Amino acid sequence: MRRRVAGRVTASTIGPCLRDASTGWRAVVAGTIRAMTSSDDSTSVDAIFRDGLDYFGSVVERLEDDRWDRPSRCEGWTNLDVLCHVGAVLDMATDVAGGRQHQFRSVDRPAEHVAGSPRAYWSAQAAKARAAVADADLQRECSTEMGTMTIGQRLGFPAIDLHVHAWDIGKDEGIDLTIPVEVVALSERSLGRFPEDVVRSMGVFGPRVELAEDASSSDRFLAFTGRDPR
Repeated sequence: MRRRVAGRVTASTIGPCLRDASTGWRAVVAGTIRAMTSSDDSTSVDAIFRDGLDYFGSVVERLEDDRWDRPSRCEGWTNLDVLCHVGAVLDMATDVAGGRQHQFRSVDRPAEHVAGSPRAYWSAQAAKARAAVADADLQRECSTEMGTMTIGQRLGFPAIDLHVHAWDIGKDEGIDLTIPVEVVALSERSLGRFPEDVVRSMGVFGPRVELAEDASSSDRFLAFTGRDPR
C-alpha cells in the first residue's frame, strides 16, 4: 500500500516496501495483522482475498490499453506501476500461502520489471495466487519478517491492498468503485486497536480527509487512508 498526501499517494512501509520498515513499525504491523483475524475467521480473510482478485481484475479488464501510462492516485506512479506493485504483493501472498519465506524487493518504478500486456500479466499473477490460496492451510503457522503468525493472518494486508489499489487506478478512469463492507470491517478491527497518531506517524497513511457526517462506510475508509473519494 502507498500513502496518500495532498491528493496523491506516496511510498509506504506496507507491501513490498515492508522490509525497509523500522523495528518499531514491524512490531506495530505484526500486532495489526494478528488483530485482523483470529483462527476462527481466517476463512473470511480467504474469501476477502479471493473477492479482491475479482475486484481488482474487474478494473484491469475495463481499463483501455492507452490508459495504463496515465498517472494513478499513487504519486509518481502510473496505472501500470500500481498494477505491477499489486502483482508483487501477489507474489508475496503466493509464497506465504505455500509456506515459503518471501524476499521483498524495493523498486521505484514497478512497471519496468514487467514485459507483455497488462492483462496477460495480471491474469498470470492472479491465477498463481488464487491457486496457492485455495490449496493453503490457513491455520498453519509460518515464520515471517514480522514474527510467527498463521497463513490466514498474513493474507490480511494483501486482501485489503487489492481493494484499495483497485480504487487508486479506477478513480480517475471513471470506474465507480465502492470498498466492500467486509474490507472496511477487516481494516477497522486491525487498525482500530492503535491510536490514530501512531498509525499516521509510521507513514502508513497521509492525513485523514474530512468528509460529511453522512458519508458512506467506503468513503470514510478511503478518507481514513488519506484518499479523497469525492
